[in-house]
Amino acid sequence: MNYFIWFLFILTAVFPLWPEPQKRAHSPQLAAGLASESENSKFPYGRRFAAAWCGELQSVHAEENVVRQDTNEDGKIDRIAYLDKQGKIVKLEIDSNADEVMDRFQYYVDEAVIRIERDRDYDGKVDVWDYFEAGKRIRHKRASQKIDGLDQVIEFDSEERPLKMERDTNGDGFRKTVTLFKNGEVWLQTQDSNKDGNADVTIYFNAKGEKERVESDTNLNGRIDTWEHYQGGELARVERDDEGDGKVNLKGFYKKGKNYKLIQDRDNDGRFEITQWFNKFPWSMVMEIDADGDGNSEGRYCYKEGVLRLKEIDENSDGKLDLKEHYNAEGKLTRSEEDDEGVGCFTTTWFYNEAEEAVRAEKDNNRNGLVDTRYYYQRGSLRAVEEDTNADGKPDLWEQYDESETLVKRSRDLDFDGEPDIEEEQSKQVRN
Repeated sequence: MNYFIWFLFILTAVFPLWPEPQKRAHSPQLAAGLASESENSKFPYGRRFAAAWCGELQSVHAEENVVRQDTNEDGKIDRIAYLDKQGKIVKLEIDSNADEVMDRFQYYVDEAVIRIERDRDYDGKVDVWDYFEAGKRIRHKRASQKIDGLDQVIEFDSEERPLKMERDTNGDGFRKTVTLFKNGEVWLQTQDSNKDGNADVTIYFNAKGEKERVESDTNLNGRIDTWEHYQGGELARVERDDEGDGKVNLKGFYKKGKNYKLIQDRDNDGRFEITQWFNKFPWSMVMEIDADGDGNSEGRYCYKEGVLRLKEIDENSDGKLDLKEHYNAEGKLTRSEEDDEGVGCFTTTWFYNEAEEAVRAEKDNNRNGLVDTRYYYQRGSLRAVEEDTNADGKPDLWEQYDESETLVKRSRDLDFDGEPDIEEEQSKQVRN
């Protein structure tokens, strides 16, 4: 027998360069290219052949400078090693899925791997490349499965920890997302969505790999206009510059990822006069307006499912409500309360129909919490009045008006038994 071939049989019998074929259940790190398959597949990068014999000759086919092997005895060659004239390996081809097509290619210099190429989807095309120096991976490239070009490029440090990763996240051929690492941990990520070479989003991470701050240029004009602040990896505050003048005019506050408060400087004077609350039960949102910045809200608007249901107004900023309006689920005004005398309590209550027309008003003249006078309206015109003049809770004076709001009849209950004793009808001459 040719001594060279015999020598190759001896070498390949125990050389663990070709492990048994196995399903490639890659970890998420492997899929992203952040972990090297060399750490898991037991390929001995940089090791020489072992000169010993303990294998089965029928599974190895050798010729000068080439060794072919059927590792699982299924009659198919699944490993081919190429050797130089000194017997050192220079290339290894592997069929990992038993389809008789080589899908992994390893290249060596001085028996140390310098490059690994893989066909990860078994379509006959290499789509993953890993580059090595001194047995450590220094670069990883992955082809896009949607278009021609790379969708991921990763650079590694001398300890095979990631330094920089570029990714095409939507298959448009542009690697818009760039992630930077320190000591193998992510600390900064940028995104360039409009491909102008400037970061539109910059994400800062803490030592635990949690988001700490995000800066965004949302309108892509080259200026940062939105800042997100995180605590423990959860969103805590958002600040926004809607005017593009470098001043924050909107702030949102969060707890457990939910927005519970928002303040706004609508006139850009540096004071946040509008406050919106999202945790004031039973309302879905409550908006307060403090126009003069004295700490007292001049207006308070309460919403349910986006519909205004209650409005409270302090017109003179004295801390006491002057007007309160109630709305139904359709947002229509149903009732309003007024302090029309400026006494610090509501003295008049208005009631409205479906067309939001006033149909009745009730007035507390002596501010004891009881209705003294009721006014009735039709189509916006006063048509009748009932008054309790002795505060016994029963009307004792009645007035009726025509469509022009002219008094046509007045009745009085002199003995306060609830029945009118005197009725006065106005003559035509008087009305005119």
